[in-house]
Amino acid sequence: MQNLWGQPLFMILITTPCSDHEFNQIHRLNYKTFVEEIPQHPANAARSLVDQFHLKNKWLVAKEGDDICGMICYHVERPFSLDSKIKNLDEFLPPHQHLAEVRLLAVDQRARKKSLAYRLLKELCSLLIRSGVDAAVISGTTRQLPMYRKWASSLSDHWLDRRKLLTSPCILPLANSGMISKIINFSTGPLQLPKEVRNCLAVDPVSHRSPEFQYLFDQTADLFKEKFCVKDFYLLSGSGTLANEAMIQQIRMSRQKGLIMSNGEFGNRLIRQTNTSQLDFITYRESTGHHFDMGLLKRMIKENSLHWILFCHCETSSGIINDLQSIICTYTEHHLKSYVDCIITVGAMDINLSGVTMATASSGKGLSGIAGLAIVLSNTDVLSDGSIPNCMDLRYYQEQRGIPFTISSILLKSLMAGSRLKLNAASFRRTEDYAREIHKILKEYDLLPYDNFHVFTVAPTRYRARELGEHLNAYGMVSSYQSDYLEKRNWLQLALFGYYEDHQQRWGINRLKVVLEDMITQRSKIKGYFFELILSLKKV
Repeated sequence: MQNLWGQPLFMILITTPCSDHEFNQIHRLNYKTFVEEIPQHPANAARSLVDQFHLKNKWLVAKEGDDICGMICYHVERPFSLDSKIKNLDEFLPPHQHLAEVRLLAVDQRARKKSLAYRLLKELCSLLIRSGVDAAVISGTTRQLPMYRKWASSLSDHWLDRRKLLTSPCILPLANSGMISKIINFSTGPLQLPKEVRNCLAVDPVSHRSPEFQYLFDQTADLFKEKFCVKDFYLLSGSGTLANEAMIQQIRMSRQKGLIMSNGEFGNRLIRQTNTSQLDFITYRESTGHHFDMGLLKRMIKENSLHWILFCHCETSSGIINDLQSIICTYTEHHLKSYVDCIITVGAMDINLSGVTMATASSGKGLSGIAGLAIVLSNTDVLSDGSIPNCMDLRYYQEQRGIPFTISSILLKSLMAGSRLKLNAASFRRTEDYAREIHKILKEYDLLPYDNFHVFTVAPTRYRARELGEHLNAYGMVSSYQSDYLEKRNWLQLALFGYYEDHQQRWGINRLKVVLEDMITQRSKIKGYFFELILSLKKV
């Protein structure tokens, strides 16, 4: 594969140099940067510069194939180079225990992008933290003051103005450094766990037969019944797919003909699941990203003597939210029972399920718990004829007060903790506000093939979405692009399922803006070149 200029395309790796060949390249890049470009040292015929602290430096380099295109290093032994430039350096430093000097951040001119310098500094900060360093100093050219200001927590401008020196000192207190602590997870799962949920992992488990467990289960059931306006709550050990299987078994008990609607991959999964249960049904399929035609739906109901309908509230593959209230009005008018996959929308948006027969959810996704619990919400009596496997027989669950088998108390506690955070008006409002902002940003850059919210699908037509995902990862943003259905279609998705404080979501959205602006404005102002630029930047 090649970039826009016909050059071979390689993945850039951040690694530790170990060979003489690599160190010779470091010396040449050091010369090009700090002799030819920033004249801090005299020229020499060999065009190679060995750093004065070379023997005690610890290095990270960026490699494209066998070629080093970026470097950075640090050391922890005083004196630092800044000790010779700043009298009484320690007077300028914040409280710390272990200090390092970061030096020689350089990127070859042919590969010069902010993203690579950022990746080098980010990886180095992580390395310093692992090494027990809690603060670092770095000096850089005054031409890059805006860049260093973005990275450093404080900048001694008053010292710079007085001394009129070539370099400007930056102080990085690593414990608060955004380079290592700020990761934003905009994927469709697994999610970044809030501290309230993580705390549940440190608690010893209790028996599912204990009064304590029953009390917690009843509390959780009451919360869900109140928030979603349903009669009954069922909890199974498994994924959302198991919840759908249990719901499909209840449809089978009716022994009547129904309709399954699909406008994407997850609707098609419902059809595949239902096929294995030998139900009598017809299908209404729309193209991915298209909404259902209510007029056509009504005609299909009238012409086929249908008794139930099954569909996804949110078609995750495109992010389209199917109009629940319009569909409810349609099947209520024709006295149909309704079964809805709400795995994506429960917890992610404020929904009233009083008008549906049965709906499904899971402990991960929008509820910000830990994946592993399947949820069924019901407004109807559940049935069983003895042919349903016990693990999916909701009637048996009901007879056993909801707990017929082992359920992890840790998962249940995490579900309750995440649900308390997510199932409230403030959380829903915050998610909606930030979803609108992300929608506006992606529309501005012509990146949304579907006009959707909560789950945003990016669909490049010429290049791999994986490259975009890996580039976002380099900026501390987690996205989804590795699922089979995404890879097959060359799609990437961003979602707002997790729980974040305002400042965390604001950081994530600002970072998304920076990423897109950096990638697009580096080579061209033309929005249509976006995905070509993604690949070009992977070469930096």
